[in-house]
Amino acid sequence: MPNNYQNTLLICGGIYGNWQALTALLAEATRRTIAHDHIIITGDLAAYCADGEAVATFCRQQLPATLIVRGNCERALATNADNCGCGFSANSTCDLLSAAWYRYARDNISAANKQWMATLPVHAEIDFAGRRFAVLHGGCDADNTFIFASTPDKEKHIQALQCNGVIAGHCGIPFSQSVGGALWHNSGALGMPANDGSSNVWYSVWHDTAAGIEIEHCPLAYDHPTAAAAMTAAGLPPPYRQTLANGIWPSDSVLPTAEKKQQGTVLSARHFLWQKNGTLIEKNNTPRR
Repeated sequence: MPNNYQNTLLICGGIYGNWQALTALLAEATRRTIAHDHIIITGDLAAYCADGEAVATFCRQQLPATLIVRGNCERALATNADNCGCGFSANSTCDLLSAAWYRYARDNISAANKQWMATLPVHAEIDFAGRRFAVLHGGCDADNTFIFASTPDKEKHIQALQCNGVIAGHCGIPFSQSVGGALWHNSGALGMPANDGSSNVWYSVWHDTAAGIEIEHCPLAYDHPTAAAAMTAAGLPPPYRQTLANGIWPSDSVLPTAEKKQQGTVLSARHFLWQKNGTLIEKNNTPRR
Protein backbone atom coordinates (compact mmCIF):
# COMPACT_ATOMS: atom_id res chain seq x y z
CA MET A 1 0.00 0.00 0.00
CA PRO A 2 1.29 3.51 -0.76
CA ASN A 3 2.04 5.96 2.04
CA ASN A 4 -0.90 8.32 2.49
CA TYR A 5 -0.03 11.95 3.19
CA GLN A 6 -2.27 14.89 4.02
CA ASN A 7 -2.01 18.66 3.81
CA THR A 8 1.72 19.30 3.26
CA LEU A 9 4.88 17.61 2.01
CA LEU A 10 8.51 18.74 2.07
CA ILE A 11 10.68 17.21 -0.65
CA CYS A 12 14.43 17.25 -1.16
CA GLY A 13 17.04 15.24 -3.00
CA GLY A 14 20.80 15.00 -3.34
CA ILE A 15 21.93 15.86 0.19
CA TYR A 16 25.40 14.76 -0.97
CA GLY A 17 26.94 14.71 2.51
CA ASN A 18 26.24 18.41 3.05
CA TRP A 19 25.51 18.48 6.79
CA GLN A 20 25.08 22.24 6.94
CA ALA A 21 22.43 22.20 4.21
CA LEU A 22 20.55 19.36 5.94
CA THR A 23 20.46 21.18 9.27
CA ALA A 24 19.23 24.35 7.52
CA LEU A 25 16.49 22.34 5.83
CA LEU A 26 15.33 20.80 9.10
CA ALA A 27 15.18 24.26 10.63
CA GLU A 28 12.92 25.28 7.71
CA ALA A 29 10.73 22.24 8.33
CA THR A 30 10.38 23.24 11.97
CA ARG A 31 9.58 26.84 11.05
CA ARG A 32 6.91 25.64 8.63
CA THR A 33 5.63 23.08 11.20
CA ILE A 34 6.23 20.19 8.80
CA ALA A 35 6.77 16.94 10.70
CA HIS A 36 9.51 14.51 9.74
CA ASP A 37 6.91 11.97 8.62
CA HIS A 38 5.91 14.44 5.89
CA ILE A 39 9.42 14.69 4.42
CA ILE A 40 10.48 12.84 1.26
CA ILE A 41 14.14 12.42 0.25
CA THR A 42 14.85 11.21 -3.28
CA GLY A 43 18.25 9.65 -2.56
CA ASP A 44 22.01 10.35 -2.75
CA LEU A 45 22.59 11.10 0.92
CA ALA A 46 26.38 10.91 0.50
CA ALA A 47 28.40 12.18 -2.44
CA TYR A 48 30.42 15.32 -3.16
CA CYS A 49 30.64 16.84 0.33
CA ALA A 50 32.51 15.67 3.41
CA ASP A 51 29.85 14.62 5.90
CA GLY A 52 28.12 11.68 4.26
CA GLU A 53 28.53 9.52 7.35
CA ALA A 54 26.96 12.15 9.60
CA VAL A 55 24.08 12.69 7.17
CA ALA A 56 23.43 8.96 6.77
CA THR A 57 23.62 8.30 10.51
CA PHE A 58 21.23 11.14 11.27
CA CYS A 59 18.75 10.00 8.63
CA ARG A 60 18.91 6.40 9.84
CA GLN A 61 18.62 7.19 13.54
CA GLN A 62 16.63 10.44 13.69
CA LEU A 63 14.41 10.36 10.60
CA PRO A 64 12.89 6.86 10.71
CA ALA A 65 9.48 8.16 9.59
CA THR A 66 10.92 10.01 6.60
CA LEU A 67 10.43 8.38 3.20
CA ILE A 68 13.92 7.98 1.70
CA VAL A 69 14.39 6.20 -1.60
CA ARG A 70 17.68 4.62 -2.63
CA GLY A 71 19.74 6.61 -5.09
CA ASN A 72 22.58 5.34 -7.24
CA CYS A 73 25.07 6.44 -4.56
CA GLU A 74 23.33 4.33 -1.89
CA ARG A 75 23.22 1.43 -4.34
CA ALA A 76 26.97 1.72 -4.97
CA LEU A 77 27.96 2.30 -1.34
CA ALA A 78 25.82 -0.58 -0.07
CA THR A 79 27.84 -3.01 -2.18
CA ASN A 80 31.22 -1.25 -1.95
CA ALA A 81 31.14 -0.89 -5.73
CA ASP A 82 34.14 0.46 -7.59
CA ASN A 83 32.37 3.66 -8.67
CA CYS A 84 29.31 5.75 -7.87
CA GLY A 85 27.28 4.60 -10.87
CA CYS A 86 26.14 8.19 -11.44
CA GLY A 87 25.79 7.86 -15.21
CA PHE A 88 28.53 10.37 -16.04
CA SER A 89 30.10 10.11 -19.49
CA ALA A 90 33.37 8.17 -19.35
CA ASN A 91 36.42 10.41 -18.82
CA SER A 92 34.28 13.55 -18.44
CA THR A 93 35.28 16.00 -15.72
CA CYS A 94 32.44 14.78 -13.48
CA ASP A 95 33.47 11.17 -14.06
CA LEU A 96 37.10 11.85 -13.19
CA LEU A 97 36.25 13.92 -10.11
CA SER A 98 33.84 11.27 -8.87
CA ALA A 99 36.74 8.90 -8.25
CA ALA A 100 37.95 11.08 -5.35
CA TRP A 101 34.66 11.90 -3.66
CA TYR A 102 33.23 8.41 -4.09
CA ARG A 103 36.37 6.78 -2.68
CA TYR A 104 36.18 9.14 0.32
CA ALA A 105 32.49 8.32 0.87
CA ARG A 106 33.02 4.58 0.49
CA ASP A 107 35.90 4.63 2.97
CA ASN A 108 34.07 6.76 5.54
CA ILE A 109 30.51 5.39 5.48
CA SER A 110 30.10 2.84 8.27
CA ALA A 111 29.07 -0.76 7.72
CA ALA A 112 25.85 -0.08 9.64
CA ASN A 113 24.91 2.74 7.29
CA LYS A 114 25.80 0.72 4.20
CA GLN A 115 23.59 -2.11 5.42
CA TRP A 116 20.77 0.37 6.02
CA MET A 117 21.23 1.89 2.56
CA ALA A 118 20.70 -1.55 1.05
CA THR A 119 17.25 -1.71 2.65
CA LEU A 120 15.99 1.59 1.20
CA PRO A 121 13.30 1.26 -1.47
CA VAL A 122 14.26 1.86 -5.09
CA HIS A 123 10.70 2.89 -5.87
CA ALA A 124 7.92 4.00 -3.54
CA GLU A 125 4.35 5.12 -4.06
CA ILE A 126 2.50 7.77 -2.12
CA ASP A 127 -1.02 9.15 -2.10
CA PHE A 128 -1.36 12.91 -1.77
CA ALA A 129 -4.38 15.10 -2.42
CA GLY A 130 -6.25 12.16 -3.87
CA ARG A 131 -3.57 11.35 -6.42
CA ARG A 132 -0.92 8.67 -6.59
CA PHE A 133 2.76 9.46 -7.16
CA ALA A 134 5.79 7.32 -7.86
CA VAL A 135 8.87 8.37 -5.88
CA LEU A 136 12.19 7.40 -7.42
CA HIS A 137 15.71 8.69 -7.88
CA GLY A 138 16.56 9.03 -11.57
CA GLY A 139 14.31 7.91 -14.38
CA CYS A 140 11.57 5.31 -14.61
CA ASP A 141 14.01 2.88 -16.23
CA ALA A 142 17.16 3.33 -14.11
CA ASP A 143 18.28 5.18 -11.00
CA ASN A 144 21.08 6.98 -12.87
CA THR A 145 19.04 8.28 -15.81
CA PHE A 146 19.24 12.07 -16.02
CA ILE A 147 15.79 13.57 -16.55
CA PHE A 148 15.73 17.33 -17.05
CA ALA A 149 12.93 19.74 -17.90
CA SER A 150 14.03 19.67 -21.56
CA THR A 151 14.17 15.86 -21.74
CA PRO A 152 11.59 14.78 -24.34
CA ASP A 153 8.31 13.66 -22.80
CA LYS A 154 8.55 10.26 -24.49
CA GLU A 155 11.73 9.53 -22.48
CA LYS A 156 10.02 10.15 -19.15
CA HIS A 157 7.82 7.01 -19.43
CA ILE A 158 5.31 8.18 -16.81
CA GLN A 159 2.51 6.12 -18.36
CA ALA A 160 4.38 2.89 -17.59
CA LEU A 161 4.12 3.65 -13.87
CA GLN A 162 0.32 3.92 -13.92
CA CYS A 163 0.35 6.88 -11.57
CA ASN A 164 -0.64 10.53 -11.63
CA GLY A 165 2.88 11.83 -11.35
CA VAL A 166 6.53 11.29 -10.47
CA ILE A 167 8.71 12.76 -7.73
CA ALA A 168 12.34 12.30 -8.79
CA GLY A 169 15.87 13.52 -8.16
CA HIS A 170 19.36 12.94 -9.64
CA CYS A 171 19.52 15.80 -12.17
CA GLY A 172 20.22 18.52 -9.57
CA ILE A 173 18.08 21.26 -11.15
CA PRO A 174 14.57 22.00 -9.83
CA PHE A 175 11.56 21.84 -12.15
CA SER A 176 7.88 20.91 -12.30
CA GLN A 177 6.09 20.16 -15.54
CA SER A 178 3.01 18.50 -16.92
CA VAL A 179 3.68 15.48 -19.12
CA GLY A 180 0.47 14.51 -20.87
CA GLY A 181 -1.52 15.66 -17.85
CA ALA A 182 0.74 13.83 -15.38
CA LEU A 183 3.20 15.69 -13.16
CA TRP A 184 6.98 15.34 -13.22
CA HIS A 185 8.52 17.05 -10.20
CA ASN A 186 12.16 17.46 -9.19
CA SER A 187 12.89 19.49 -6.07
CA GLY A 188 16.49 20.08 -7.09
CA ALA A 189 19.46 19.11 -4.92
CA LEU A 190 19.87 20.08 -1.28
CA GLY A 191 23.63 19.49 -1.17
CA MET A 192 24.86 21.37 -4.25
CA PRO A 193 23.73 24.53 -6.10
CA ALA A 194 21.74 24.25 -9.33
CA ASN A 195 24.51 25.43 -11.69
CA ASP A 196 22.88 28.87 -11.63
CA GLY A 197 25.68 31.02 -10.23
CA SER A 198 24.16 31.18 -6.74
CA SER A 199 25.23 29.43 -3.55
CA ASN A 200 21.59 28.62 -2.75
CA VAL A 201 20.46 25.01 -2.72
CA TRP A 202 16.90 23.76 -3.30
CA TYR A 203 13.94 21.97 -1.79
CA SER A 204 10.19 22.02 -2.46
CA VAL A 205 6.95 22.12 -0.50
CA TRP A 206 3.56 20.82 -1.63
CA HIS A 207 0.20 21.95 -0.24
CA ASP A 208 -3.14 20.21 -0.70
CA THR A 209 -5.69 22.94 -1.54
CA ALA A 210 -9.24 23.03 -2.84
CA ALA A 211 -7.94 24.17 -6.25
CA GLY A 212 -5.29 21.46 -6.54
CA ILE A 213 -1.70 20.89 -5.39
CA GLU A 214 0.30 24.05 -4.80
CA ILE A 215 4.01 23.50 -5.43
CA GLU A 216 6.73 25.78 -4.10
CA HIS A 217 10.28 25.55 -5.44
CA CYS A 218 12.31 27.08 -2.62
CA PRO A 219 15.93 28.31 -2.59
CA LEU A 220 17.77 27.74 0.68
CA ALA A 221 20.67 29.82 1.94
CA TYR A 222 22.87 28.00 4.46
CA ASP A 223 26.39 28.00 5.93
CA HIS A 224 28.21 26.95 2.78
CA PRO A 225 31.65 28.23 3.95
CA THR A 226 31.62 25.68 6.80
CA ALA A 227 30.57 22.91 4.39
CA ALA A 228 33.46 23.90 2.11
CA ALA A 229 35.90 23.97 5.03
CA ALA A 230 34.88 20.41 5.93
CA MET A 231 35.66 19.35 2.35
CA THR A 232 39.10 20.97 2.60
CA ALA A 233 39.80 19.20 5.89
CA ALA A 234 38.77 15.90 4.30
CA GLY A 235 41.25 16.40 1.47
CA LEU A 236 38.58 16.48 -1.22
CA PRO A 237 39.62 18.23 -4.46
CA PRO A 238 38.65 21.89 -4.98
CA PRO A 239 36.11 21.89 -7.87
CA TYR A 240 32.94 20.92 -5.98
CA ARG A 241 34.07 22.88 -2.94
CA GLN A 242 34.23 25.94 -5.19
CA THR A 243 30.77 25.13 -6.55
CA LEU A 244 29.30 25.55 -3.07
CA ALA A 245 30.29 29.22 -3.26
CA ASN A 246 30.12 30.15 -6.95
CA GLY A 247 27.14 27.97 -7.90
CA ILE A 248 28.69 26.67 -11.14
CA TRP A 249 29.25 22.95 -11.73
CA PRO A 250 32.77 21.82 -12.71
CA SER A 251 31.37 20.32 -15.92
CA ASP A 252 28.18 20.61 -17.96
CA SER A 253 28.67 17.31 -19.77
CA VAL A 254 25.47 15.78 -18.34
CA LEU A 255 23.34 18.72 -19.42
CA PRO A 256 21.12 18.92 -22.51
CA THR A 257 21.55 22.00 -24.69
CA ALA A 258 18.70 23.94 -23.08
CA GLU A 259 20.11 23.52 -19.56
CA LYS A 260 23.64 24.34 -20.73
CA LYS A 261 22.36 27.69 -21.97
CA GLN A 262 20.86 28.41 -18.54
CA GLN A 263 24.16 27.99 -16.68
CA GLY A 264 24.89 31.00 -14.49
CA THR A 265 21.33 32.38 -14.67
CA VAL A 266 20.27 32.71 -11.05
CA LEU A 267 17.07 30.82 -10.30
CA SER A 268 14.27 32.36 -8.28
CA ALA A 269 11.61 30.75 -6.12
CA ARG A 270 8.67 29.52 -8.20
CA HIS A 271 5.07 28.75 -7.29
CA PHE A 272 2.84 26.40 -9.29
CA LEU A 273 -0.67 25.06 -9.05
CA TRP A 274 -1.32 21.61 -10.45
CA GLN A 275 -5.04 21.71 -10.97
CA LYS A 276 -7.31 18.73 -10.53
CA ASN A 277 -7.80 18.52 -14.32
CA GLY A 278 -4.05 17.94 -14.77
CA THR A 279 -3.20 21.45 -15.94
CA LEU A 280 -0.07 22.98 -14.40
CA ILE A 281 -0.04 26.76 -14.11
CA GLU A 282 2.60 29.07 -12.69
CA LYS A 283 1.22 31.47 -10.14
CA ASN A 284 2.33 35.09 -10.02
CA ASN A 285 1.80 35.57 -6.32
CA THR A 286 4.61 35.05 -3.83
CA PRO A 287 5.07 31.47 -2.59
CA ARG A 288 4.05 30.74 0.98
CA ARG A 289 6.78 31.33 3.50
